[in-house]
Amino acid sequence: MKTAASQAGSALMVVLVVVTAMVAAVGSFVHLANQETRISNISFHANSGLNLAEGSLELALYAINKRDWSGWSLQNGVVVMTERTIDLESGMTGLMRAEIHNITTNPRILAEGVVLLPNRPDVSRQIEVYLERRSLFANGLTARDRVVFSGGNASVDSYRSSLGPWNADTNRNDQGSVASVSVEVDAVTLSNAEIYGFVATGGAEPSVGPNGRVYGANTPPNVKVDPDRVARDYHSDFPAMTPPSNYHAYLSTISNSTTLGNPLAWSPTVYRVEAIDLVNNTLDIIGPVVLHVIGDTKIAGGSGQLRVGTFGRLTMYADRDISIGGGGVANSTNRPGRMIVYGTGDSQEFSLHGNGVWHAGVYAPNAEISLRGGGGSGEFSGAVVGRNIHVNGTYSFHYDEDLGNFGGQDPTYRLRSWRELLRADERVNLAAN
Repeated sequence: MKTAASQAGSALMVVLVVVTAMVAAVGSFVHLANQETRISNISFHANSGLNLAEGSLELALYAINKRDWSGWSLQNGVVVMTERTIDLESGMTGLMRAEIHNITTNPRILAEGVVLLPNRPDVSRQIEVYLERRSLFANGLTARDRVVFSGGNASVDSYRSSLGPWNADTNRNDQGSVASVSVEVDAVTLSNAEIYGFVATGGAEPSVGPNGRVYGANTPPNVKVDPDRVARDYHSDFPAMTPPSNYHAYLSTISNSTTLGNPLAWSPTVYRVEAIDLVNNTLDIIGPVVLHVIGDTKIAGGSGQLRVGTFGRLTMYADRDISIGGGGVANSTNRPGRMIVYGTGDSQEFSLHGNGVWHAGVYAPNAEISLRGGGGSGEFSGAVVGRNIHVNGTYSFHYDEDLGNFGGQDPTYRLRSWRELLRADERVNLAAN
């Protein structure tokens, strides 16, 4: 029989066990809470470090695109930003560091954000970015609204003019690209066109006819539309081009045979032109020339022709419509980059027709552009940007990949790649400057 003393002792033992368990549970909870708080703090400070690193990157982009090097210095061929200090409050300090390597070729930016913590190790995040030039001609055919192929069998592919004229056997690539930023279902209508390259829209599927195809060099022959060559997240800016304000001479309507330019000149001669109307006469560009045409441009084709000579280079700003018949343009350099046409009006029509061969870059984001083959076919080598682009008849379009680096009036850089340097062997020492 248990005495009262023994029963009290048993009860006390139970209480001690329960209290011990509770203390252990509370201790574990407190430890877990401390761990979570610590992890949360580490994550918070790491995010702060990444924000500082991205801020350093923004400062580097601003400096290189605005040519503003205040707060930067050149050290052994590397452009180094003076370290910037940010007060993060609560006893914490943020440091921003950045370096720009290969600034004259393919710029590489190394950016770092450091959070200095009181009585604890610093937190650092680093990112590496490669830049590339912005291009007005990142694709062969680019529309703000629609690209429509209709009629005969058209084709799009690519080549490099620096290697010579397009050639089906020796200079033909699968980078011919057709793009529209529109999200509408008819953004890109291919009909029976063959795209040896890529198609991109702002969100919709491209419409492909029974004989149409989107493919590349490695696409299986039985695949009609290669899914790896169709994108639905395309976006692009369309900056406005501004005609020059200073002219060497003012010309009335060019309707008679005229020769412009100096083949020995490095800088272009700039003309403001009332209009161009060539029926049976020619306009010969024999040196670097800039034309600002404030009226319509009409070239009949045949005996009416605009010709860019071997030493010629033409940049044309067109305020109004352009109509060019078959064979109306001859670019003897075979380099599309030597003949650039800008549409500067709010609403324009560009009609580029006939069975001639174009070598040009056309940037007219507010224009209705019509490419129509005449006779047996039409051919265009270069790149075209418009509001709506209509390709009719049997037409061959060859995107000049060399125009992919053509920035026009916007020779700035954009991000080509972005990555965080996570491994110890990847990280670099961005010493304070």
